[in-house]
Amino acid sequence: MNSNSSMSVEPKQELLFLSSEMGNRNILPEKSQFGDKTPNNCQDFWQLWDLHQGYLYNCCLKWLDDNYHDTEDVVNQVMLKAWGQWTQSTNDIEHPKSWLSQITYNYCIDVYRKRQREVTKIDNIDDIQFADHPILTSNLQPPESWLLNLEMAAYLKYKIASLPDRLRYPLILHCCQNKSYPNIAKQLTISEDNVRKRIQEARKILKQHLKKYIAGEDNTAFDSLSPLNTVIPIVEELESEQIWNHDEESSIPTKTQQQEINYKVTLICLEAFTASLVQFTDSSGIKMNTQLFIEEKSARQQQKIITLNKYIEKYPQGWKKRLELADLLYEIGKWSQAIIEYNQVIERQPQPLDVHLKFGKILQLMGQKKEALQVYDTALFLSENPGSQYHIKGLIAVCEGDNEKALTAFNLAASLEPDQVFHRLALSQVYQNVENPLGILRSLEPVLAINPDDVMSLIYSYDALMVVGDIQTAKERFNSLIALAGDDFRVIQRQIDQRLLARMVSGEEGKITKKMITSLLGTVPHSVEVHKFLAYYHILRGDWAQGVEVLAKFTTESPNYPYGWYYYGLSLFHTGKYQQGAEMMEKAYYLYPHDRKIYQGLCEILPFAPHPEKSKTILASIVEEMLTRFPECWSMWTTAGRVLVEYFPDIERGCQVSQQGTKLQPQLADAWLRHGQVLILACKHREAVEALKKAWELLPDGGYLQSVPAAFWLGESYRVLKNAKASKRWWEVAAQGCQELRLLNPAMADYWLGRVTGLGDKSGAKRAYKGALSQQLLYPVRGEVERILEKVKR
Repeated sequence: MNSNSSMSVEPKQELLFLSSEMGNRNILPEKSQFGDKTPNNCQDFWQLWDLHQGYLYNCCLKWLDDNYHDTEDVVNQVMLKAWGQWTQSTNDIEHPKSWLSQITYNYCIDVYRKRQREVTKIDNIDDIQFADHPILTSNLQPPESWLLNLEMAAYLKYKIASLPDRLRYPLILHCCQNKSYPNIAKQLTISEDNVRKRIQEARKILKQHLKKYIAGEDNTAFDSLSPLNTVIPIVEELESEQIWNHDEESSIPTKTQQQEINYKVTLICLEAFTASLVQFTDSSGIKMNTQLFIEEKSARQQQKIITLNKYIEKYPQGWKKRLELADLLYEIGKWSQAIIEYNQVIERQPQPLDVHLKFGKILQLMGQKKEALQVYDTALFLSENPGSQYHIKGLIAVCEGDNEKALTAFNLAASLEPDQVFHRLALSQVYQNVENPLGILRSLEPVLAINPDDVMSLIYSYDALMVVGDIQTAKERFNSLIALAGDDFRVIQRQIDQRLLARMVSGEEGKITKKMITSLLGTVPHSVEVHKFLAYYHILRGDWAQGVEVLAKFTTESPNYPYGWYYYGLSLFHTGKYQQGAEMMEKAYYLYPHDRKIYQGLCEILPFAPHPEKSKTILASIVEEMLTRFPECWSMWTTAGRVLVEYFPDIERGCQVSQQGTKLQPQLADAWLRHGQVLILACKHREAVEALKKAWELLPDGGYLQSVPAAFWLGESYRVLKNAKASKRWWEVAAQGCQELRLLNPAMADYWLGRVTGLGDKSGAKRAYKGALSQQLLYPVRGEVERILEKVKR
């Protein structure tokens, strides 16, 4: 977005500070005075200055409101400062243009602040609050960004003030004063449910207003420099009948309160942004999908691109419209073109930090890591805010693949700026990279404590809770997500995933599931995930050939999507076509050997493929490679351990490798469960009992996806150890858990029930197994059940 503020007005004319004029001023020391530099190095400086002085002069002119007198003074001071630093340097200035630009920018900021001190007089309360305004205290953003944020915040303040009292009061109490729903309910003498509904209604109204404002459809006149507390007063603890305190003095915010209010306004602003799934091609030609968080998509994007290109062709020296074009190309996934435009923007306006960060992220996603690191380094150089500096260091570490360093940097950023959501979201993404769901939950708890309706935090925490096994809390989070953002494609994706797992593919429920998938296909037709949903919708209805054909067609039309081949391979494997499944999974691997899921898919499929010797050779290489590539991920170690024990067999090494998974995540039940299963395969049942008991202790109540297999394998290990009493008790626990598991995954519930009852009730086991087959239980487990039923027939 752009602002028409005076700080960013284009120069009325192009003026170059000619070198002859600079020489006539004779303000620089004679070169011969600096004996610590060689003549060649001195000459380098003057050549550098001659090359960039015109550009620096124009930058000053923009940043200083076309004030030619101040501009000339600043350029002179920049020369002196730059020369002084040059003489003290050791020839290690890697980006001289950025270095000169930063010195110039800092001097311009000093001039700007000096102006403000000269014109600002504090005579009353309002002036005191204005002196604390973020435009005068921020040192992170360029002046035009300050004014833009100020204008947006002022617009929101105005709209908050226009809300009816019944909505405004609870919103302010919650969003500006961190009051919990119970406290607000008590203070306003209404129910907690009513508080939540009113806050959600207020947010919805503000979101609609902000969308109109961003689109330029609301020309409401308001005072962007009004004191914040005149619109969002600080509500003190009152008796229930004293809903508002009109005492002017009591509403003077402290600096801490002011910052908190500004953060809350930022949270409201974030809710005007939407998730968008875009398709892009990386530097090697591989096609991928990624989620972007952008302003509401503008209509007629192609027409807007044409219009912007025409404008830029007419005014090639401008940067604002070029930035608008770059952002639009970024949003629609035309990243190669966006890179060109962002480069041009940075050439003309090197200071905006957000441009560098977005540019770096694009380069990183496209596989151009070296270039991304250079952009991030420049952003780090430009940043003066310690929290932002640590955040950028975290981005650099992620780009370098150093997750430990990234976690340290983002944690430091979050500790310095605990109210800034983006630090914690970045932290949670690194925890995702290293398969640490408990870390994700820890990093997001403070965000959800301040704003329990933060959609991104709810999504990340829901996924983490499912991995941890806390199904009940996950359900509560997901219900909140549906109420808050039911039309968000990320939420719809997770709904479809749940419905397919629960086999809601027939009757009226099936129609709903199909409608949801069709709707997503219309919204994101290039999404591999949505095509996978459609494929498995048909497979789980019993239309196996039709389901597999969906992904076969997708890979034919889009052969450079590695995840297309991955899901195609899985669909073939799950329908019993092991050899073809292995071939498709290998194609995914050769296209993109950087993904944990693809490695795990190979480990799952290759042992079942024909030609065991060939598969074994490939599998041995895959196991070693994945341990080297993903040493921080616990599931890689337990998967590798299982393969080593079951298919090679290398019992001792397999058990040691699997144990490493529990060392990486000692508080995660699933790590201990999978390690216990490896120990059972190795016939180490005593050790298996200890591992499975540890898993059971760590599981939250209701974690039936993990608790049923944990209880069954505990019973099995005790049976082998001749402890019939303990064995029977654990199998009873497993059978009871199957009834709860049926709500989540009825096919697997019947499978486990068949395993348990088959130990004593053959007819009951037969019924359960047939139930699992009728629910479209998938291979390879389906093959196991078919063999059992065939044996029963004999």
